[in-house]
Formats: sequence, C-alpha cells, structure tokens
Amino acid sequence: MGSMDEEEQEAQRLDLLLIERVVIPPHEQHMSDQQKYETMMSLSTLNLDHQRIGSISGLATLHSLVHLSLANNRLRNIHGLDRLANLEVLSLACNQITRVTNLKSLAKLKTLDLSFNLIKELGDPDAGFPTGLCSLQLNGNPLSQLPGYRALIVGKCSELVELDCATVASVERVAARRAIHPPTTSSAEPEGGEQGPDPGADVYGDAMHYASEIMAVQRDSFIERAKMRSGRAKEAGRERKAEMVAVLNESHQVKLELDATIATCAAAACRGGKAALSQAPHGPDTASAATASTD
Repeated sequence: MGSMDEEEQEAQRLDLLLIERVVIPPHEQHMSDQQKYETMMSLSTLNLDHQRIGSISGLATLHSLVHLSLANNRLRNIHGLDRLANLEVLSLACNQITRVTNLKSLAKLKTLDLSFNLIKELGDPDAGFPTGLCSLQLNGNPLSQLPGYRALIVGKCSELVELDCATVASVERVAARRAIHPPTTSSAEPEGGEQGPDPGADVYGDAMHYASEIMAVQRDSFIERAKMRSGRAKEAGRERKAEMVAVLNESHQVKLELDATIATCAAAACRGGKAALSQAPHGPDTASAATASTD
C-alpha cells in the first residue's frame, strides 16, 4: 500500500528539531550541533508550509526571524509566537484557527495572513492585532461574511492600509472610526422635548456605502490583475516548455546524425582494413622473392 494521506498522518510539533530537518539539507548534516544551532539562530526567513504542524514550541530563541510562514498546517490556535520580537511578516493561512490571540506583542508585525481559517468573531478580551499592522487578510473566514465586518476590522487597526487585498480608503477609515465612537448628541432639545435625528447618521451611512463600493471595485481589479499575471506566467511557462522540447528534439537529431557519421566512418575503416589485408603478399616465399630481386 502507498503512504497514508496527509489528513490521516499524525500532526507534528513545531520545535527546533523539526526546523533542523527542514532547514539543514542532508548533505550538511555532518555539521556539528553548534554549527546547526548557529545556522538556525541566524534565520531571517522560515517557510514551514504543509508540515502537518499542530502545535508550536521553542521558537523564542529565533530572534532574527523576520518572515515566518505556517500556512496549510493543523493549527487550532495562535501560540508560541509572541516572543518573536523582530517578526514583520506572518502567514497562518489555511489552518483551523478559531480565535485571534497572542499577537498584540508582535510590535514589528506589518503583514498578517489569517485567510481561510475558522474565525467567527473577535469578541475575546485578549483578541486583537498589533497596532502597527498594515496588511491583513481575513477572507475565507466566517467573520468576513458578517455585516459591518470591514468597519470592525478597520476600527481595530488604525494603521491598516490593505484588508483582504483591497486598499482601505480614507473615507472608510473615518466612517469606521465614527461607527465605533459615534458623536454625542447635542444637549439642546427641540421644542416639545423630542430628540431630533442625528444629522450625521445618513452621512456616515452613505460614506460606508461609498467605501464598500470602492472596495468592491478595487478587489475586482486586483483579482483581474492577478488573473492576468497568472495567465502571462502560464503562457511564459508554455513557451519555455516548447523551447525546451525544441532543444531536446534538436539534440536528439544531432545525436542521430553523429551516430550515423560514426557508423559510416567505422564501416569505411573496416572496408579499408580488409582491402589492405587482401592486397598484402602472403606465404613463405615472399621474403625469398624479395631477397632474390634485390640480388
């Protein structure tokens, strides 16, 4: 039978031993433990996608780490990353995470990908994002389908520039801020004691609607550009493949011609050798005849 499917294999713990197996190639396993440790400690980029990782430990010593990718694993919560003080880019996409926790301490984190997880809400007291976060991907989570989702996220991340591959517009930021901190009503009441309507309500509602339309256009534009880039990359790949096939065919033809030339030369040499042998004098009288003719 073949190997077990990835879903059926046991989840792994992310620790220094796993990092060593991934980072240190087999031909360098002869290095001393000290050399291996120094190599891991100097890592600035670490890609551990598709490693069946279910838990994390032992990363606190990776002080040089700037870019960490843990996409397509089996993580159910975020832990063991809060001491990566220099981390700027973190991908936790395509896991099974349900809560956004233990990220606030990552002061240098600028880009965070939590797309395609199981996040439904941000209601936990310790839930939140680093204050300097610039790019955040939450698409593919149940949370992203809730009404007012973008206003909620933009309101929590004051420095956010991009959310779900769409630029955060200034009007959207203002509207989100006012939605979280609505203006206080005037103490003066109209005659009759009735409270007048908030004149800003429609303004901010219109602003959010306008911002949502802008985001939809930008998102569609981004997707279209991504498709175009992907198409160009596929076309370039097909062209390179065709060129490679042509080169291989040409090489094969050259080999056939070379083999034919070698065979022709060998046959000619063989025929020449046989002709020389057939024309050479034979028998014991040859030497005597040559001597007599000399005399």
